[in-house]
Order: sequence, then C-alpha cells, then structure tokens
Amino acid sequence: MIDLPVVVLAGGKSVRMGHDKAELVIGDKRMIDCVINRVSNLSQEIYISGPHDYGTGLQTIQDVSSGPRGPVAGIYAAFRYFKSLNGGSGFITVPVDAPSMPLNLIDRLFSENSSRFACGPDRSHPAFAWWRLKDLAIGFRGLDFMQSISLHYMVERLDAEKVIWTSEKPFYNINTPNDVIEYLTLN
Repeated sequence: MIDLPVVVLAGGKSVRMGHDKAELVIGDKRMIDCVINRVSNLSQEIYISGPHDYGTGLQTIQDVSSGPRGPVAGIYAAFRYFKSLNGGSGFITVPVDAPSMPLNLIDRLFSENSSRFACGPDRSHPAFAWWRLKDLAIGFRGLDFMQSISLHYMVERLDAEKVIWTSEKPFYNINTPNDVIEYLTLN
C-alpha cells in the first residue's frame, strides 16, 4: 500500500441536494463519515477541503480567496498547502459525495511520471485523481482565476493520464435526493 495524502473534496455548495451533502445520512452514517471510513483504508494522512472539519478532527484546507472559482478551488488550495510543506510529490483527491470508491484507488492512480484520474467505461471522474505538484505548478500558471474552472478542464490542461475501471458503480456520486434512493437500491 502506498500511503499518500488524501484530500476529501467537501467544499461544494450542494445546490441540487438542497443542503450540505457531507451531512447527508446514508444508512446510519453521514456521507462525510462514510467517505472518511473508506479513505482510512487507503491512507493514514487524510484532509478535508471545505469550510470546516465536520467534527471529524481532521485538518481542513480552506479555499484560497485569491484562487480559482468552481471545482478547482479545492485542488488549488491543496496544491498551495502541500507545496508550502516542501515535501511530497502530490496528493489524491476524492469527492465527499461518492461513498463507495474503489479500495485500490491509490495503488491504481499513483504515478511518479504524471497526474492521473479515474475513468469508468462510460465517463471520466476527475474528482478521483492523483495530482502531482509539479504538474499543478505548470497548470495553474496563466489561468484566469476569475472564471470557474472545471476538473475536466484541469486534467486536460495537465495532460493527465486516464486510469480505466471496468465499472461505474464505485464512482457513483450522490447529488440529489433521488440519487440517495438509487444509491441505496444499488448497494
């Protein structure tokens, strides 16, 4: 097992859900707790990219006011944080709204040679990614931070490698109340 820092992306506005997805209860646990429990099987170094720690006691990395808008804001904040430590080569990200992520995520995504992101047979999932600091340093150069920047755009800009899984199921993310019902039916 490769022990790399994992950042749980929990800074979104949860507009389609109507309330903070991290606090959503799935079964008998909040979604943030489901994800942290799953990630704790992958890494001993877990961070939350979001407004607070949700009572978990984990270190929080908050968005940088001078950074980009949109989904890449958490990636930028984590990049700045890990770069300031002057150690390590990058970090893994996982979204707070996907409680069934694959347990081989880090082993499959990590590469010394490039940033990488997960793809299922039908679509890409750039919130599940290995972000190399040296790639991000180049990728963030010259970006217009006043624009909302998507994760799809960022992995393209970094020329990140796709890592293919044979199923979409581990990447199922919960965005709406109907998604909760579907997720519980599938699992």
